[in-house]
Amino acid sequence: MELKQRLSKKIIRNVLYTGLGQTCSILLLIVITPYMVSKLGIEKYGIWVLIGAIINYVGLIDLGVGTAYVKYIAEYYIKKDYKEINRIVNTGILFYLILGVLILILILKFDFIITNFFKFSQEHKSDFLFVFYGVLIIFVLNSIDRKSVV
Repeated sequence: MELKQRLSKKIIRNVLYTGLGQTCSILLLIVITPYMVSKLGIEKYGIWVLIGAIINYVGLIDLGVGTAYVKYIAEYYIKKDYKEINRIVNTGILFYLILGVLILILILKFDFIITNFFKFSQEHKSDFLFVFYGVLIIFVLNSIDRKSVV
């Protein structure tokens, strides 16, 4: 009975913290959006939002592989097979490094499709590409890092 109560309290606490985090994120977006629009201007803010949307869709390429890592790491952790955990983590790092580099190469090769589709002015095209590549590189590095500490 004691274990059930501790587990229930832990689940409730985690749900509340997650809800609080989501609420803070929403409130921050509501507050920061007008400020960003006033500082960047409508066009550059639109570029920022577009980049965020593209990067989030690129994140879907994971196809649930990260979830599989969690399952196997948990399984081998219970068995105290740290050598196998190390192998899985290293495989995950390598997988996400290769995936990230492939995505980066594809986007570098076909960036003209994105910029032509959205018909950026020359001034905004260079801004878009600068921010887009920077955010994409950070995304790739973050994906590798996040999966390495699953």
